[in-house]
Amino acid sequence: LLRQLTAAGIEVSQRARALMARDQFVTSTTPAEVSFGRTTVRALGFVEPPTTTQLFARVCELGSLCQPEDAPHIRLAFSDQPNGDFFWVAMEPITGSDGDPHVFRVERYDDGQRWLDADGAHTEIQWFLDGSLVFRLR
Repeated sequence: LLRQLTAAGIEVSQRARALMARDQFVTSTTPAEVSFGRTTVRALGFVEPPTTTQLFARVCELGSLCQPEDAPHIRLAFSDQPNGDFFWVAMEPITGSDGDPHVFRVERYDDGQRWLDADGAHTEIQWFLDGSLVFRLR
């Protein structure tokens, strides 16, 4: 997947590369068709910023968390992402080399450069209501 990303001209941050190197990042050997939903934290019914635990519990009521390998696949498939747009991938956080839990972020900078990055996702961190995320639909 990393080779595919770089061949497509996608930048992969050091944090994202580190997550892809962890044991929790497993790729399936069997192709599968998966449907994703994208929403904002507010649209999930929150009126105050939820913690990661609260947010992901709500996601699981409507669908399921993504598999870690979904993030690079989404990044590859979403070639027409608008400039300045980004979203997090709702997934079981992977502990990075810094000891902190992280999830992937799919981003396109204002200059048009496409990125796969990662951000901290501690259980008690609060998410912005207007933050956007992707999860698996049932």
